[in-house]
Amino acid sequence: MSNATETFIHAARERLAQQTAAHAASWHLGEKADWAADLDAGAIRLQKQNIEG
Repeated sequence: MSNATETFIHAARERLAQQTAAHAASWHLGEKADWAADLDAGAIRLQKQNIEG
């Protein structure tokens, strides 16, 4: 594999990691305990996890 190809792949993976982190933060991924999709109604229900402490 050429150096240019390796550089491109590394940069693409870095950009994907940045985009994934931004989406996780804005969509609050990992913060919901449960979700369900009602495809007929076109709705997604998210239920937040109860945190006690």
